[in-house]
Amino acid sequence: MSLSKKESAIVHGFEMRPTKSGDGAENPGDIEYWSLLCFAFAFIGIIVKYKICLWISVVCCVAYLANMKAKDAGLRQIVSSVSLSLMGLVMAYFGPNSHMFI
Repeated sequence: MSLSKKESAIVHGFEMRPTKSGDGAENPGDIEYWSLLCFAFAFIGIIVKYKICLWISVVCCVAYLANMKAKDAGLRQIVSSVSLSLMGLVMAYFGPNSHMFI
């Protein structure tokens, strides 16, 4: 017994439908983890004075910029994450208390 394509897609009363991501609505599962990690490591690096956390923040910032979609390009978030990461590195290497960073 051969089933048609539509009949094979219906399993126990459920029909498989393709999801539409072009409707403009943001999925609640689409969290920008790279941006969150960038901010978290930058704050930890500045507060605890760890250079490795600041470098991880820069790497997360670059990964966030590389994985960003064109429709998600919020200028405020991009500028704030890049400036926070770079500000932390400048403070760690050229600031008046640079000898305190580990």
